[in-house]
Amino acid sequence: MSVSVQLTVGGTPVPSALYDAIMQLEIEESADRPGTLLLRLPADRTSRGDLQFVGDGTFEPMTNVAVTLTPGGPAARAQCVFDGYVLAWRLQLARASTSSAIDISAQDASWLMNLDDHVTEWEGMTDGQVANAIFAGYGFTP
Repeated sequence: MSVSVQLTVGGTPVPSALYDAIMQLEIEESADRPGTLLLRLPADRTSRGDLQFVGDGTFEPMTNVAVTLTPGGPAARAQCVFDGYVLAWRLQLARASTSSAIDISAQDASWLMNLDDHVTEWEGMTDGQVANAIFAGYGFTP
C-alpha cells in the first residue's frame, strides 16, 4: 500500500522539489512528552553562493510545520501526524559543500503552553471544562 506525505511550512505546502532534497525525516510521538520532528536537508551552495535552506527564511524559529499522511486506498483519509513549530536548527558544514546539512528541529503545538504563565481561577467548573477552556485558549481542539 502506498502512502503519500504532505509537508506544509507556514501553512503552505512545500514545493515538490523539496521532497527530493529530504535526507531524513523523523517524527516522534509520545504520550508523556511533546511530539517532535527532525528534518535534515542538504545545505548546498546555490548559484549565488548562499547555502540552500539556511538563509532563505523558510524554516525560521516559530514557523509552523505540519506533516500529513494519506494511505492509498478507496476510503483513505488524511491523517496529520505532526503539527508544531520550528524551535531550532543546527548547521553542519563540511569542506565539501555536498556533505553539508541543516537539521531542523520542531516540537508540537503544546510548546505554545511554555511561552507564558497564566493564572486563572476556575470556580464551579469540572476538570474537563477547565481542560477544554485551557486548550481553546491556545487554539487546540480537545
